[in-house]
Amino acid sequence: MVRILMTSSVRFGLSLLFLVTFCCSVATAQLSLSDREKRNLQILRGDSFEERAHQVVSSMAAMELPLEHINLKHIGPFAFSRMVTDQDAELPNRAISIMLDGAIERLSVHGSHTHFDVHAGMHGYLMNRSRFSEENIKKLRKFLFSLRIKEHGRGTINMASMVMSSLFLSTEEWPDTTVAEGYSRDEIQEHCRKWLHHRLDDFFFQNNCEMDAFTYFATNLPWVRMLAEFARDEEIQKRAEVVYQKMLATTISAWNEGYYIANPYRSKGWHNLLTSPHTMQSITHIGWLLYGNEENNEAIFFREIGGARASLPINPFWISYPGNIRPLEEICKTGKAKSYPFEYRSVIEGGDIAFYKYTYQSKSYGLASQTEVSKDLPNAARRYGYKEIKRTFLQWKGDTKDCVFSVCQDNPQRPTDEENRNPFGYGENPYHRVMQSKGAMIGAFDVPEDYINGKRYQLYVPFTKDGITKRIEKDGWVICHTGSMLFAFKTLEPYIWNQAIFEAEGYDMLSLKDSKLRRGAWILQTSEITDRYRGKTIEAELEKFAADVIGKTKTQKLDKYDERPGLSFQALDGSE
Repeated sequence: MVRILMTSSVRFGLSLLFLVTFCCSVATAQLSLSDREKRNLQILRGDSFEERAHQVVSSMAAMELPLEHINLKHIGPFAFSRMVTDQDAELPNRAISIMLDGAIERLSVHGSHTHFDVHAGMHGYLMNRSRFSEENIKKLRKFLFSLRIKEHGRGTINMASMVMSSLFLSTEEWPDTTVAEGYSRDEIQEHCRKWLHHRLDDFFFQNNCEMDAFTYFATNLPWVRMLAEFARDEEIQKRAEVVYQKMLATTISAWNEGYYIANPYRSKGWHNLLTSPHTMQSITHIGWLLYGNEENNEAIFFREIGGARASLPINPFWISYPGNIRPLEEICKTGKAKSYPFEYRSVIEGGDIAFYKYTYQSKSYGLASQTEVSKDLPNAARRYGYKEIKRTFLQWKGDTKDCVFSVCQDNPQRPTDEENRNPFGYGENPYHRVMQSKGAMIGAFDVPEDYINGKRYQLYVPFTKDGITKRIEKDGWVICHTGSMLFAFKTLEPYIWNQAIFEAEGYDMLSLKDSKLRRGAWILQTSEITDRYRGKTIEAELEKFAADVIGKTKTQKLDKYDERPGLSFQALDGSE
């Protein structure tokens, strides 16, 4: 039996006494995309990390290198790949010259937003010192020496660290390093060294909040490897090398034969949750580099230059180029040897708040959740970080990229303002609690009327049209067959299908019938397609599962539910 109780002060009571058991069956997922989606794509394969890394670098080096509308962040790795594979350096140097001119101009006009260019420029130079033209070395120095430590050394962890690591290495490379504030080389080096010691220790000992965030994890790995590969300061180099290997090892728990399944502490919208082998997510490419993908003959899609620049495979390059720092063989072996079902628990200490995370992986799917516990209740509701929190994440194996389900909640704190809602699937508000045990999950929410001027508090639940094969509704449950697994979702309040709440193509959007309702609860029950549910047709399997969900689970509202939403739930196997 699971019980969850909510109050509007963010306090909650929880008690857990239930057990859910599953039998596992193997689902086969083959790489499959439409002709439109296959544009500018190729398939990479390799039987080991070294083979897969070589495939990444050599494929990027073989791509046509553009000379217009380019920047170091997106196109730099393609130029550096040509250099590091000992191809003609003339064309890459022409492209790098153009990109450095653009970076210098952006820095002079905007003053910031160049963190990725800083890292890419320095990292690319360090791996290609002898191949960089003298002109480009001068431009790189001009770019780096125009930075301001106080301005560029703050902001998100990954962006500030890109600058600090690059400036530190520039002081080792060029004794005359300076910055716009006029600090000397020794002053810059000491400032950056303190920053990097603290940050690397934070990543190693504190399970830093960006460690398992899909986008930010892949953004942090490159600057950590840059330090591990090129720092001359022995202490910095050794710390970075240890942190790099630890970061790679943390992916073992999330990797599920081609799918990256975990709960992202920080998620940048619904597209960030699409981490199957059919997508261009950097975190998926990094998992593939380490562990391969037996389900798809060790293959993964890889985007060529063209199309959406934001989805170019830039971060895997920084993990793949040849050097001294490679993943420990034990990490790759352990990830390949995982058995299922698999459970993983972790906690992130975020100063005045702790994030308790749980992941359950079956052979055909994975389910992950997060619950926050604040040590500073009066200020918890105003934490800016809620704009990127994602508490629930279900992903199943299939032949399409959108095999994802997540219970969402409005959050008004866009990255740019507090007047408009966040984009689709981007962030949640603080007044939502989730509990999970294996394949079952429940949630409750109680949003006070004064939360952010009374705006943006609604619950909404997207059901993908692409990834769900069949869906029926019975006894208040929405029951789904995905082709590889089964799941059922239920709200304790009446619901409607409301496309207006988010105009997201490819999804049917569920929301509460009473759009002003701020309190409620929900249940999610998942299962493999076990022998019990296997039938001649998908419809037959769905009906068997529906009969069990309706007949065997028990849901009860707790006392004073209308004042403090709380529920008890008896799981599918009938245990309490």
